[in-house]
Parts: sequence; structure tokens; C-alpha cells
Amino acid sequence: MSSLFRRTRNGKPLKKLRNRKIRSIVHRRTGSGSANDTGRIPWYSFTGGKIDAAGSAQYVIDTFSPGLIVNIGTAGGFHGAVNKGDIILVDKTITYDIHERMGDSEEAIAYYSTDLECPSIKMDDRIRKSAMVSADQDLDPLRIPHLRKHYNAIAGDWESSAIAHVAKKNKTRCYIIRGITDIVDKTGSEAYGNIQGFEKESRVIMEKLVSLLEGEGILNHIEPGSGK
Repeated sequence: MSSLFRRTRNGKPLKKLRNRKIRSIVHRRTGSGSANDTGRIPWYSFTGGKIDAAGSAQYVIDTFSPGLIVNIGTAGGFHGAVNKGDIILVDKTITYDIHERMGDSEEAIAYYSTDLECPSIKMDDRIRKSAMVSADQDLDPLRIPHLRKHYNAIAGDWESSAIAHVAKKNKTRCYIIRGITDIVDKTGSEAYGNIQGFEKESRVIMEKLVSLLEGEGILNHIEPGSGK
């Protein structure tokens, strides 16, 4: 790639957003255009939640026709299954906050679940492949045993399942890579009621993820799209 182009919702560079709650960023190499020259990679950031995540993913797909979306962001880890600072290469996403009263909730959850490919990078004890559960809520400590046993997950977030589902519906390849900012146990998490602490850990994780993308050459996997 010849250069790195970063775009955010309000037009400010990512490095100036360090005091904001940055949950995830979508990347792709664009095709052509005055602001999106071939070889440049826009970075889009959006606030948390499945609605914004799905809308942002669809916008990127509709606007740029990417060959690959790479999403990075934060997640809460399950106590005893993962450690703070670990990196998760997400190989499956599950939307678990579906409560169907006219039909089968598990059938609906299965529909919104997505199997994902993972980038080929050097693995170690701090980088792992795993399923990710998503919901429009922070992890409930009382539900973690069920989520771990039933879905074989070790972490949860707000956005991954929506991004993966939209990518699948559009037949677009998608990598999702998440870093663990905090660990949730039966008493809760150090981040609960401590937004400043969460933002501090998020900055650490996001810098680690960006370094991982650059160091492992993952961005080189991104091929030019049609650039609508």
C-alpha cells in the first residue's frame, strides 16, 4: 500500500479520538476517487451497538464494494477463559439477546450466527481463535456460564455479530479481531461503573490491534473494490 487514509464519522483523524469510546473500525482498500486513491485504506469508526454496526457495515459495502472488511475493537472476557489484553480472532459470531415468544429463540439465534474465516497470523498464548457472543448490553455475570457452555465463547461484545451478518448477506469477506479490555466474573467487571477505566484500556487495546494489523501485514489482504 502506498499510504494510509483514515476517516472517522466527524472527519477527525483516529489519533485525535483517544478520549472517545472507540469500539470498532472498519477497513478496506478502495478502488478510485479523489479522496480514496487506489492503495489507501479508509478507517471508519462508530459508536457501540448492533444498529450502528450493521448500518456502518452496509454503508461501507454499498459505497465501496470491498473485497474484505476488517473490523477491530474491544470485548469483555469471561473469567477463567481468557486474560485481559488477549487478542481474539473471531471464527464465529452469535447474537444471543434474541427472545422469541412466537417461535424458537434458538432457531432465530442460529439464523443470525455467522462462521468467519480468520487471518493467517502467527499465533501465541495471547492470540486465540474463538467464537464471540454479541448483544446490546454489557455481559451479565449470571449468564456467562451459559454463554461459555452453550456457544463455546470466551468473550462478548456489542457489534461483531451484526457486522458479520451484514457481510454474509452481502457475500463480503470479513475478519473480526477483538482485544480484551476487562474480565467479567460472578461479581462483575472492573469496567462496570468505570467508563474512564474502560476508555483507558480501550486505547491500549486499539493501539495493540493497529500494530498487529500493520506488523502481520493483514492490511495487504485487502484488495481494491469497485469504489462506487
